[in-house]
Amino acid sequence: MKSNKLVGQKKYIFLFILGMLVFMYPTFSNAYYSYKIMKSTTNVISPSSKAPQFSSSQEKNEKENNRIQISDKEFQEIQSDPAMKPLLNKDEDYIKEYNKRLWNLSGCTTDPFHSENGIPVEDNMKTEDKTSIFAYIKINKIHQTLPIYLGATDDHLNKGVAVIQGTSIPVGGENTNSVIAGHTGQIQKFFTDLPELVPGDIVEITNHWQTLYYKVTGNKVILPDQQEYLNVVKSLDMITLLTCYSSTPKNDRLLVFAERYYPYEENEKIKKIEDVSSYPYLSQVELKVKPWYEKPQTFIIGFAVILVCLFIYTFFSKKKDL
Repeated sequence: MKSNKLVGQKKYIFLFILGMLVFMYPTFSNAYYSYKIMKSTTNVISPSSKAPQFSSSQEKNEKENNRIQISDKEFQEIQSDPAMKPLLNKDEDYIKEYNKRLWNLSGCTTDPFHSENGIPVEDNMKTEDKTSIFAYIKINKIHQTLPIYLGATDDHLNKGVAVIQGTSIPVGGENTNSVIAGHTGQIQKFFTDLPELVPGDIVEITNHWQTLYYKVTGNKVILPDQQEYLNVVKSLDMITLLTCYSSTPKNDRLLVFAERYYPYEENEKIKKIEDVSSYPYLSQVELKVKPWYEKPQTFIIGFAVILVCLFIYTFFSKKKDL
């Protein structure tokens, strides 16, 4: 009789442990992915490793005089490639010239999460290739460090975050707005916690040449087809973080705006918008951070604590009956 009760208790314990493992899987998965990313950052991106070297001011002047020109053919080649691979082997000056060309032409963008507009996966991009990583984004507030790819293909968005084709490449400079898209999920969180960002939070982007610092200014919830909020703002150096926002019935998009700043300069420089009244959304906070008692994590943790207490009570109650 006692042996049957013991077998029943073991099954109960096994089911409880199995349930807790399933419950904790997203946490373990995110921890492992974060460790994997942190380990790879030192091997892939090394700021200033590809930075051009100058031996004198004369060479700098010569470089400015010999300005890079991007032909129509080159530009079309970059725009027609979903992963923008032609830019991966270019230097910083070339990419900045590309951004300038893009700004002058006012290129259009597409919603990276829409099934009809999604950019298809290329066969040669299915396997993970660290050389295709252009930069890394680090957001300490939400404990995320993620690889940045060029082109929001399905493959890129499944491995990290990606610059939407038709927007600026994240190398800094006036008249740039790099729109970086990332999925929202539980197994791999990516941009799940973007709603936690508030004005003043810092976003770091480390490319092959330097680390760029951006300060969050505001956020906005938009419809998938409201692409006007992804445009470059004249004279501004900024980034826009984009993800799905499932708390509304229309499956809207959440945008988080961040403006470039220079933390290591004595007189901090921030490019100001020429006509603030024309772009009020950049400094508005449409989506407020929920208090701790309204967050889903609070309910999940509370439910888990109740289950643990119930298990302990039941276990010791059965033990007394033996």
